[in-house]
Amino acid sequence: MLAQLPTPPSNNFEHYVVFGLQWIITAIASGWLGYRWGLRSQIEAKKLEVKLVINPLIEKFIIWAESGEFLGLWTESRTQLFDPAMKLKSLITGNKKMLFLKSWDTFYNTTKDELHHLQPNETAEQGKKMKATIIARLKTLQNAIQQI
Repeated sequence: MLAQLPTPPSNNFEHYVVFGLQWIITAIASGWLGYRWGLRSQIEAKKLEVKLVINPLIEKFIIWAESGEFLGLWTESRTQLFDPAMKLKSLITGNKKMLFLKSWDTFYNTTKDELHHLQPNETAEQGKKMKATIIARLKTLQNAIQQI
């Protein structure tokens, strides 16, 4: 018995069309996925860049608050953290953004009654309360940023 040789593929036009469509679909898919991957890596790089700016600032303000000196802390912390926080807000989405915005609003909407330079007629208890308030809000903001 003779072995049968495989029959050569037919040279129908359909085979070339299918091959061409497969090539086109593969090229489009890989181009789109490459673009999305590059875009995502750029966004992650920007997030890291902003986090490297904002984390030392928060640490500085926590140390400042722990020292008990509140003169200028309220305005300086809000002023210096505003720009990096808004950049970070534009880079995140979903639940992380909601968590960040909640902690940011709590921190940013700290009133001068909650944090001010201790007056002579105020007790040390009020100073401890202000200290605990600002430190808790800064740490909440810091934790939200670390989860991003």
